[in-house]
Amino acid sequence: MKKTIVVLLFMASLGLFSVLVAGEVYVSPHGSDRNAGTKEAPYLTLNRAIKQAREWRRLNRPEVAGGIYIRLEEGVYAQRNSLFLRSEDSGTPDSPTVICAVDGAHPVISGGVAVTGWKRGCDNPAIPEELRQKIWSAEVPLIGNRRVETRQMWVNGNKVQR
Repeated sequence: MKKTIVVLLFMASLGLFSVLVAGEVYVSPHGSDRNAGTKEAPYLTLNRAIKQAREWRRLNRPEVAGGIYIRLEEGVYAQRNSLFLRSEDSGTPDSPTVICAVDGAHPVISGGVAVTGWKRGCDNPAIPEELRQKIWSAEVPLIGNRRVETRQMWVNGNKVQR
């Protein structure tokens, strides 16, 4: 037993052991917020991952020592509610909280709402008859009990005039 302790102390003094362990939380559009947030069982939402990071910091868990990395897998992360980050969510200079993509992924965090059911033409009498067949229209979706209000519109990745 004494030899083992001496060897471990010697290895630690040489820097062969890393005392800082980063905590990793994984998020995937195919995950579930009931999962453990691991690579094999990722969370579904960024909000759940941030909640996990807060909990680790609150409990002063070992995962906090080397920083917390929230890793987003490929896909679109639709935000139906505001993403609320507090100043303490940043962590510290020695233990930052970093939200990043997994290697090779290009995740998108989007507050956008898909508009479907487009049809050519409209029946609006305020629009001149010769222009009505040149217009595409669709019903504005409801979120809760309210119609979605927009400032921008994108079609196939391109910003267009509303």
